Amino acid sequence: MWHVSPKKHHFGSQNAANSEQKRATKINDLCSLGWPWEAADRAIQHFQHIIQQGQSQRGRILWAHAEAVCRNWEQAEHVLQTGLAQESLPEYRMALANLYVSQAASLDNTLDSSVSLRFELLLKALKIHSGHQLAVTRMAQLIEQTPARAADLESQLKQALATGTSTPVLHAMLGTMAAQQNRFESARFHLEQALHGPLVRPQTLNNLAWVLVRCRQPDPDRALKLINKAQLFNPQLSELRETRGEILLKLKRWEPAVRELEFVLMKRPDRLRLHALLAEAYDGMGETGTADQHRRLAQAAVRED
Repeated sequence: MWHVSPKKHHFGSQNAANSEQKRATKINDLCSLGWPWEAADRAIQHFQHIIQQGQSQRGRILWAHAEAVCRNWEQAEHVLQTGLAQESLPEYRMALANLYVSQAASLDNTLDSSVSLRFELLLKALKIHSGHQLAVTRMAQLIEQTPARAADLESQLKQALATGTSTPVLHAMLGTMAAQQNRFESARFHLEQALHGPLVRPQTLNNLAWVLVRCRQPDPDRALKLINKAQLFNPQLSELRETRGEILLKLKRWEPAVRELEFVLMKRPDRLRLHALLAEAYDGMGETGTADQHRRLAQAAVRED
């Protein structure tokens, strides 16, 4: 649900202010909960009245909210853009970003034709509010869910990058996409650029560490430092521990590699690629019997594929 908590304003006396606030909240809640369109219409009229009284920020945000409930996306955007032009307030930027994310979510996700439009709206959210985490999450999900559109989405990301839109975030996405396509040098470049952002996500550290043991000039020592830093956010996350196990294999640190990979196997027994990694680790330790068991499971998984 698209919702922005407005700042409190006074409307004359304190009693009048409380009454006005309660009335506004009640109308806004009714339309947000999907009540008949008449409720949303009343909300729109009410918040237009608030603006006429000079309560610009509160009135505009709630007015736009009511317009969005009615799926009047262009009008909601116009209301907020007008407010932003008058006062460059972070509340307007957040409200606009929320609006674009909400509009993207409203589009039919079963239609292939809607993919580019949804992605464009999420990019608009990042352009107006570079740290919008829900927009980042939705973009990553869209990339993962539509592999057939990878080239188109990558092109959109590069176009947005050229305009300066949320540069570190887009570098992280481009790097991840390149890594998934085994374009490790391109992935390394973009993920390195993503490290220069104000907020580096553990996924970015993990992905760069993963790439650093696969690129033309591997750097497992630095990869280990990166994954150790990522694990400070969540030491028990399976994806991080799997990457760490692979890095330890490259460093021929067999026993700690086994600990990491077996931890992941317990959590994710369906992760069949782990058997090949564990076979390599047990071979390194001289435990050929256990290595052979994992090797058989790995080969069986390949035959099933």
